[in-house]
Order: sequence, then structure tokens, then C-alpha cells
Amino acid sequence: MSHREGLSVLGISGSPRKDGNTQQLLEIALNIIKEAGIKTERISLHGKTVGPCIACYQCREKPVADCAVQDDFQEIFAKVCAADGLILASPVYFGSMTGKMKCLTERLGMVSEGREAIDAPMPDSRWYEAEKAPGLFAHKVGASLAAARRDGTNVIHSELSLWFLINNFIIVGSNYWPAVIGGTRTGGTKAGGDRSAKANDLSLTKSEVQHDFEGVAATKVMARNLIWTLERVAGK
Repeated sequence: MSHREGLSVLGISGSPRKDGNTQQLLEIALNIIKEAGIKTERISLHGKTVGPCIACYQCREKPVADCAVQDDFQEIFAKVCAADGLILASPVYFGSMTGKMKCLTERLGMVSEGREAIDAPMPDSRWYEAEKAPGLFAHKVGASLAAARRDGTNVIHSELSLWFLINNFIIVGSNYWPAVIGGTRTGGTKAGGDRSAKANDLSLTKSEVQHDFEGVAATKVMARNLIWTLERVAGK
């Protein structure tokens, strides 16, 4: 039996835009993984409500892993827990990941940290006296993708890699940073855009991903590396 059988990868686009550059880049990676016989699913945070962590710590007291803030987080959390691999993708917003992606990762980390199972009470949390439990994401395979109009993609990779590291993921890389550069301003003529009715037309930027051949190539290498890593983790 192939080690790929039964494996799954979840991709999450943190862009508030539907079908924008970030989602297109994520689909390039997921398509390669799907063609290799691994089940894939994509979630877009577009149109979803994912509020910030309010640091109430109720998730630490509940016998079952859950967040006290009830919104679209719960469905996403369950799918992250079920997946063997996770790809997080975000555009650059003012030099950082989007607010929705930040809210999602904070809450994912808070609810899962220090747990042994999703449906078991959390062990003693006095982690400074004894080794804490591995967390719900231990030994999952993670990778990041980024999209920018001009710059800032390495900040996204740094932020998401730090999140993967503290949550016990195995991080997959590429032969270059998997990110795409390109976009068209649509905020008016002085900003280099167009004040016409086309100003909000996503078709103005929809083809930019394909123009960054190196970024697309690095993304494909990342996807193949993720497949390779998942196979070896599953084979143990």
C-alpha cells in the first residue's frame, strides 16, 4: 500500500479577496499534491468570521479542545487537526500577514498547545517544572506561501515559520522562497491605477501570479517536497 493513501493536506488562504493572487498560488501547490494521490482541501478566509484570541484561557480549562469565541474558527480548527499537512498562504498587508490569518494562527496555537488529544483533558500546565504535552499539531508537515505587489514576502515566511516552529510542525522549504511578486494598484490614477469602473475588477491582477515564473517554480518545488516529507512521516 502506498504511503500516500489516506494522507490529506489542508491549504488556507488568508486573503480577504476571493480568487486573488494568494488563492491562485495556493491552488498551484494543492494541484500538484492532489495529482500525487493525496487528498487536498482549500479554505479561503474570504467571507469568514475569525475574530482575535481574547486570552480568556477557557480553552485550557475545557476537557475537549475548543475556543470560547464562537465563529468560523471551530470548523477550520477541526480540519487542521484532521489534516496531515498544512499550507498557510497570505498576501502582504503593510509588511505583515493579514489580520484574519494572524487571528486564526493565534487561536489555533492557543487551543492546541500543550494538549495530548483533542478530546482529552489538558495535563498539568505547569510547563516550567515538567515537559509539556506535544500539542495537537505535533509532527504535522507545514509550509508557507506569500504574495505581494512588490515586497514583504519574507516577512510572511518568517511569521508563519515561527508559528510552525512553536507548534511542533515539521517545516518544508523549497529551492527559493515560495512567493510571487506582482499586482496592479487599483486606487486611482495617482497610485498607478484606474478610477474607472474597472478599479475593483480582480481581472486586473488575476494573471499576475503566472507572470512570476520563478515564484511559481519555487512553489511547485515546495509542493513536491511536502509530498516527499509526508510519505516518509507516514512510512515510519
